[in-house]
Amino acid sequence: MASLAHQQKIDIGRVIQGGVSAVGANAPMYLLAALVLAGVPTFLVQYFFVTGIQSFNTTTIVLMVVSVFVTLFGTYLLQAAMVRSSILVLSGRDADIGGSLGVALRLVLPMIGLAIVTTFGVALGMMLLIVPGIMLYVAWAVAVPVLIEEKRGVFGSLGRSAELTKGSRWAIFGLLVVYVIVASVIGGVFGAFGPTNPFEASFAFALVNALSSTVTSLIAAAMLASLYVELRTAKEGATSDGLAAIFA
Repeated sequence: MASLAHQQKIDIGRVIQGGVSAVGANAPMYLLAALVLAGVPTFLVQYFFVTGIQSFNTTTIVLMVVSVFVTLFGTYLLQAAMVRSSILVLSGRDADIGGSLGVALRLVLPMIGLAIVTTFGVALGMMLLIVPGIMLYVAWAVAVPVLIEEKRGVFGSLGRSAELTKGSRWAIFGLLVVYVIVASVIGGVFGAFGPTNPFEASFAFALVNALSSTVTSLIAAAMLASLYVELRTAKEGATSDGLAAIFA
């Protein structure tokens, strides 16, 4: 059991600073990873969505559905890689992005299971007057970092995430609100360069959304990694060096 000295409130400012520091140290490589894992799948989803509505072609609709799952998986894979890499950076080590992706890929099956369970759970909660869905989303916020760092399996990671976020969920909700605002601004900036009618320029529309998703997905992944470190530090007195030692 964590000592009382470690039962502290998390510092959202420190979470943001940690995320920014981790990304800033290796921005080009992180952006490339985000482009491949988040940007390209988003492009496919947006493109097939627009063309599918226009033609109502069965093949295009199927491709769109497949692209949605690829996007979800890519986002989780990016988060997983960013967790390991960010912890290494925050402890003063090399980012080891390639090795981080390798670790994430080795946990591909539990990652898929986690994606399915969390998506279904949050979606069901959203249908129940929205609030339960938000509560679940916040409680399970660091399930991916737990899976990568502690290797507890799908349901073990969800339970551990709920344990770590307990007592800090309003602060995490505030961080979520900040992220939504920032993501909206970024989306608006990229959208200003996109077509006004996506049905007349589906490729350009998909490209703009893909670039926006690349940036926002990278920010989200970095913040989740930093949030996990902050929660472990506040609740259990863990340090970045101690967490990084697991990957040595």
